Amino acid sequence: MPIHPEGYYDAQVVDHGISKTGTMKDQLSIKFQTVHGFVYKRLYFTEKGLKYTIQDLQTLGYTGRTFADMNETNCLVGKEANIKVEHEKYISDKGEKTTAKVSYINAKGSQGGGEAKREEGAMKNVCKFDALLRKANPETEGLKIETEGDIPF
Repeated sequence: MPIHPEGYYDAQVVDHGISKTGTMKDQLSIKFQTVHGFVYKRLYFTEKGLKYTIQDLQTLGYTGRTFADMNETNCLVGKEANIKVEHEKYISDKGEKTTAKVSYINAKGSQGGGEAKREEGAMKNVCKFDALLRKANPETEGLKIETEGDIPF
């Protein structure tokens, strides 16, 4: 069976469940179907991974309050998203192998990156450059900004 190609794909969740990894760590496996077949996203229940697990579940529209839903219901089945599929090489007892995995789950209709971020602190910092922007002459080719001695801070 050929490996799922890399790239961004519209996908639908067809199955999910909580299980153990080969190293006995807890994981949530989400099975997606695309035009090229099936591919999996593994989400981990670790201190570092939990933030991303919750974020990905929210992207899929999950609003539940218990992870037990992942084994006891089909709460994600039918959810749609845009996923990024990447190939990952690993060494097994049979030699080097390549597998396809879902590296990102994005909102349906997205091509990645999520929504633009707007941070108040960053905006206040960038406003220091407004004086330079106001001095730019928009009637010339592009923005012409003279900076020598004009930096307002």
